[in-house]
Amino acid sequence: MPLLQGYEYPIEDLQPLHDLLKCWKLGFLYQTLLDELIDMQVLTVMKSVHVYELLKKFPLGIKIKFSHYLENWQNVQNGSSNNKLDTILPKNTKSFVQEEPVVDININLGDILTSSTTGSMIIDYYKINNKLNDNIRSLLVETVISYIITTKKQMSVNLADYIGNQIIAMFPSEVKDTYFMKHETNKNPKGKLYAKFYNSMRALKTSGLIIPSNAHVKVPVKSINRKHFEP
Repeated sequence: MPLLQGYEYPIEDLQPLHDLLKCWKLGFLYQTLLDELIDMQVLTVMKSVHVYELLKKFPLGIKIKFSHYLENWQNVQNGSSNNKLDTILPKNTKSFVQEEPVVDININLGDILTSSTTGSMIIDYYKINNKLNDNIRSLLVETVISYIITTKKQMSVNLADYIGNQIIAMFPSEVKDTYFMKHETNKNPKGKLYAKFYNSMRALKTSGLIIPSNAHVKVPVKSINRKHFEP
């Protein structure tokens, strides 16, 4: 996502945008929309001419599908559609769909970082260098996980995925898989976020600083017997 002075992309739109494209089976367009600063508000006013400009590098079939789903979605938002909602979205869903329970959208990466000395230094470093190194990535994850544990947020796959999206939006040169990666055949996600959270919780429990009943985390059965999470 490009950084423009004086403009801040609405972070709260990252997950709804991702979920909407996924419902349209066009999830591979997510990064393209982010690169062009397309947010949910922009989608509501986007016209066909904009779609063709946005997707000029994609085959005609993709342009047609996106235009069709977008038009139907816009009609639903405006309350003027005669089509059933399930023509563009799965049953039992609303316009913004999430496969798992809604995460705590009050978590804002920008606020977390700017409220801490380390986080502010990370932001300043990126503005100068346009990239992060391994040590700074570890500090970034440590800052985020410290906030989650301190505020007693509930860690979940959705939350880790949501934070991962915020990280790559705020630091475009980063790769999401570094921070969160879910394997379909493995209930335990990979990445620095999950690894740091569970290792930190384990250390706190072992030291007696917290007890398991106050952990505020859903731990898969398989993970209970694991000694250490790898990023």
